[in-house]
Amino acid sequence: MNRPPVLAIDGPAGTGKTTSAREVAHRLGFVCIDSGALYRAIALVAREAGIEEAEEDRLAPLLREAPIRVEIDADRLRVFLDGEEETARLRDPDVTSLASTLAVSAAVRDAVGRWLRELAGRGPAVVEGRDIGTAVFPDADLKIFLTATPEERALRR
Repeated sequence: MNRPPVLAIDGPAGTGKTTSAREVAHRLGFVCIDSGALYRAIALVAREAGIEEAEEDRLAPLLREAPIRVEIDADRLRVFLDGEEETARLRDPDVTSLASTLAVSAAVRDAVGRWLRELAGRGPAVVEGRDIGTAVFPDADLKIFLTATPEERALRR
């Protein structure tokens, strides 16, 4: 396979995937790609379209037409909707909650997977998120699965 190196960091919520990915990417001079930001971007667009559940018949056209643009800025993704930067809104609790709800959709997971592969194809990358090393980058150059005690995960959440 002819692509830039990809390091995949996987694990359950609250294990430090994002923090670890940013630090590793920074030390290696790679870009850091947070898969959660892509799910949240889709959730933000879905919320504005009145979609509150994983409704495949409504999500599929939305995913094809969504006015989402992503830029990689050193150690983070910047997300633009209709040309306006919306990165700060991605961490709103209601957006995060809807992102989790929509993530069960096969159409959403497929779209995010394609998006991640396209972004990682731009240059050496550390990509973090659930199922990154199995479903999205099964051929990653390095796969890391993080764990933490339930107490530590609760503190991080």
